[in-house]
Amino acid sequence: MSSPNVCVLMKGPTDNLVLLEVLGEEKLKQVLQEREVKVYWGTATTGKPHVAYFVPMSKIADFLKAGCEVTILFADLHAFLDNMKAPWELLELRVQYYEQVIKAMLESIGVPLDKLKFIKGTDFQLSRQVSQLKVTAMCY
Repeated sequence: MSSPNVCVLMKGPTDNLVLLEVLGEEKLKQVLQEREVKVYWGTATTGKPHVAYFVPMSKIADFLKAGCEVTILFADLHAFLDNMKAPWELLELRVQYYEQVIKAMLESIGVPLDKLKFIKGTDFQLSRQVSQLKVTAMCY
């Protein structure tokens, strides 16, 4: 290769740094020249966050520390559809709780939150435009 390879250092299972090859190196370089890297992660607010949330939070922390913009989607509509037992008022409280817990988890390990955003699925999934698109797709 005429240009140096892009490499990524990640923590391995024993907290040793592991060197990984980046697939799609040219595309990654192009994106980095045009804009900041944007990361998206979603979770359904079906219950209480638990210890397993530290796994994705550790990766989200790495992205935020690297200066990436991170958006976390709270899939409240999916949470409702999963069991149809929780009233919407409870789902709204869960969204607020998840946001506070995730912020606290990240702050506890010194992660800057200035590029962290939260959105709810119902903020866009129940819009007229999305609903019309779904109906149109079902007709074909």
